[in-house]
Amino acid sequence: ILTATAAISTMAMTAPAAAQNQAGLVNVNISDLNLENIANNLSVEVSQVPVNVQVPVSVAANICGVAVNALATQKKNGPVSCDAASGSEAAVTQALSKQMRKSNKSK
Repeated sequence: ILTATAAISTMAMTAPAAAQNQAGLVNVNISDLNLENIANNLSVEVSQVPVNVQVPVSVAANICGVAVNALATQKKNGPVSCDAASGSEAAVTQALSKQMRKSNKSK
């Protein structure tokens, strides 16, 4: 749990910088989702779940319930963000889990 907590804490603290430096990523606001369920699925404290996550355009489209081409078109004009659609907790959990694994490998 400590490793997972550290990984999520790192993602939460670096989120704004990551959004500026990561080409192709979309900032997704997940604050309206059930963060407690997401935390339980990741085996971390709810306070360790960031309210904004950066994910690829295709993942963001799935989480936000919008068309990939709509986000891709907006991305051409600069940073893009969207709000997670209700019922997208599973997709968010999967995206955060992948980010945690990548973060753990880089340590």
